[in-house]
Formats: sequence, C-alpha cells, structure tokens
Amino acid sequence: MRITGGEHKGKRLRGPNGSSIRPTPQMVREAIFNILSSRVQGASVLDLFAGTGALGIEALSRGASHCVFVDISERSLRLIKSSLEGCDLISKAHLLKWDLRKGIPHSLKGKKFSIIFLDPPYDSNLAMSVLKDPDFSLLLYEDSKIVVETRKGSVLPENLNRVVLERCKTYGDTQISILGVSFTDLAERLDSEGVWR
Repeated sequence: MRITGGEHKGKRLRGPNGSSIRPTPQMVREAIFNILSSRVQGASVLDLFAGTGALGIEALSRGASHCVFVDISERSLRLIKSSLEGCDLISKAHLLKWDLRKGIPHSLKGKKFSIIFLDPPYDSNLAMSVLKDPDFSLLLYEDSKIVVETRKGSVLPENLNRVVLERCKTYGDTQISILGVSFTDLAERLDSEGVWR
C-alpha cells in the first residue's frame, strides 16, 4: 500500500496483517483526491475511523496543513504513527483514540476542518450516526467537504444536518459520497447585506 500523489508519492504505508482493518484501495484514493483537487492544499483534515490512516496521510502528502486521525483501535493508531514517521509527517498530525459511537470527541469541540473523511466499518450504521450528531455540523466551515466511504448501494440522505449530498460514485464494492455544507442553511446565516452573521 503506497501513497498515490504529492510530496511522498510512492512511499509505502504500514498496512494490516489481518482482515480487521480495511484500507481504502489505491484506485479509490486516487479518485477521491482527483475530485477534491486543489481543495487539499493547505486544508485542515479530520480522518474519522482512520484505520491505516491512508486517506489522511495521502492528504498531508498532497499539501494539507494538518490532520487529526481518530480511531478506537490502539493497533490502528500505532500503524498510522509508524507511517507518519516514515514520511516525516508526524509534526503535522494528531492521533486520537476515541470510540465514535460515543459521539464527536470532546477535544474537537471548537475546531473546524476543511475536509473530513468518514470511513466506518462496512454494514454498520456509523456513518449516519456521525452525520446526525449535532456536534458534527459544528466541525464544518462554509465550504467544507465530507468524503464518506461505504459499501456499494448504501443510501445516504440528500440533505441532513447542514450537509447535502453533492455526488456519489462507485468503484467496485466501494461507494464514495461527497457531501458539502447545505446552501439553504448557509443562506439563513447571511444578513440583508450578504455578510456572515
């Protein structure tokens, strides 16, 4: 498993020995970053259900300013740390052990992210659980993008809790949904002269 683009293109990432962690395939990662394009440069990134950290590390390689990796597994966090150290990216990362079934981590309150990766275990309802959490919307800028990775055929609401489904693509058994901040909700935050309240 290697980084597909940016400063550290070709660098090997630490992967799992067993099947308990499901890394995002290289082809899918390339597709995701082709969609995100220039948004990655300078972005603040949050990698939820980080697993191997491949998405967040890829973002750092492609110019993101920093990334917070969140996972419940100590093993996953060790893999991520090893990969970050191998790419000399540890200074741009923060690793957080947290069970997202309990909601958004308290330590993220008051922080915002340009890009959020949401890659929970397939066949779980955890993507919906996180998106429905009222604290999730507080993590978003007006132009944030949320990338949700699920099994092919999964259905996400087109408009939910300040986020709106913008596009959905399937790659083999993997479905990638790109969500943005709801324009309607943002319009409600503009005063009569178009200034943010």
